[in-house]
Amino acid sequence: MMRLGEAITKLKLLLMISLLASTNVSHATITADLKPVGEATLKWMFMDIYNASLYSRTGNYQELHYPQALTIHYHKNIDRQRLIDATREQWQQQQLNAALYKPWLSQLTLIFPDVKEGDRLTFYVSEQGEGFFYYNQVPVGGIQHPDFAAAFLGIWLARNTALPSLRKQLIGEQ
Repeated sequence: MMRLGEAITKLKLLLMISLLASTNVSHATITADLKPVGEATLKWMFMDIYNASLYSRTGNYQELHYPQALTIHYHKNIDRQRLIDATREQWQQQQLNAALYKPWLSQLTLIFPDVKEGDRLTFYVSEQGEGFFYYNQVPVGGIQHPDFAAAFLGIWLARNTALPSLRKQLIGEQ
């Protein structure tokens, strides 16, 4: 039987998805007012895992200046739990406060899909700093916490990212 807290969380998520879906916003619409900043490919051994593209209003990267969008185009299947685990590992490596990110991981479990080769996951941050996820152009949810957008984008864009070469390409330094 579902606990009351879980039921409320799922209801909130469904309401948020309904609200986002009612805006009928596609990936093209989200990035229409944004300009490409940079793109990069994450490789592991000799395999391409994904291509990432960063967009901003000016076409230049400015930390904490929104709107921004990060789109990941996957080249292999990755299940939801692996995405959650990788997110946690990155935040741990960046020494983000666990008390802050643990509730986010629970929420991401409800948002992240299992991705298949060819899928796109876009994280859009509004001018107000609110972050929303789109899976193959369909809104799938967001996390309304003032620190979430910067922390999530920080996986790729923070100065202490585990992916410094990828960061440089995304922010247009390479």
